[in-house]
Amino acid sequence: GYHMINFGWTVGELVRRVSGKSLGTFFRDEVAGPTGARFWLGLPETEDVHIAPIRQYAPQPGDEPTEFGVLLMTDPESIQHKSFMNTGGWDFNDRKMQAAEIGGGGGLSNARGQVAMYTPLATNSGQLVSNDRLQNMTLVSTATHRDVTLLIPTRFASGFMKSMDNRGRNMGPGTSAIMGDRAFGHVGAGGSIGFADPDCGLAFSYTMNQMGNGILLNDRGQSLIDAAYRSLGYRTNAPGVWIR
Repeated sequence: GYHMINFGWTVGELVRRVSGKSLGTFFRDEVAGPTGARFWLGLPETEDVHIAPIRQYAPQPGDEPTEFGVLLMTDPESIQHKSFMNTGGWDFNDRKMQAAEIGGGGGLSNARGQVAMYTPLATNSGQLVSNDRLQNMTLVSTATHRDVTLLIPTRFASGFMKSMDNRGRNMGPGTSAIMGDRAFGHVGAGGSIGFADPDCGLAFSYTMNQMGNGILLNDRGQSLIDAAYRSLGYRTNAPGVWIR
């Protein structure tokens, strides 16, 4: 099943043991700094003025429920509720939280910052990882017919999401995120996304502070992805990935 916030702690501890640095410091030194990305794990006070507060999605009349959403809101003993609601009072808009180095959900940036991070991967520049490592990042390493956390079919690379097409499965809104076949990236809560597609050199990001409905992407982000691929000469995403 999908590991949410705890995935960041696991990776962060590996980074600390190997490099001797905290995850936020390592990310600054090895990723954000070299790429010029305005992206932080552990926001400095000097950047507070640039942060827009996150606005939670308010359910609307006529919203189609998902199994995930129903359990999240109604069953305190469910994996879904414990994964998202067992926060100890954690508020994403709290300055203390933004200053903490929470690798599984505490990154702060905008679309330009994410694109700066993904561009070396999309263009295979070798700046961040070797060619062999990049090839590995494009491959599906884990796939499920029913993720025990998200309750939808999922596909992951090593630490990244792959294209996921759950259209037509009657699972409710926002249960897909459709990219190119070798693209890899990650969806954020509320419908943000960043990814790299080395097949066409595309680095893409969509960020917002007004969260939308759904588990993965809603129409706001997916429509922009679709327009980007069409502009590059891709024909259709009917197979579940964009193809030329």
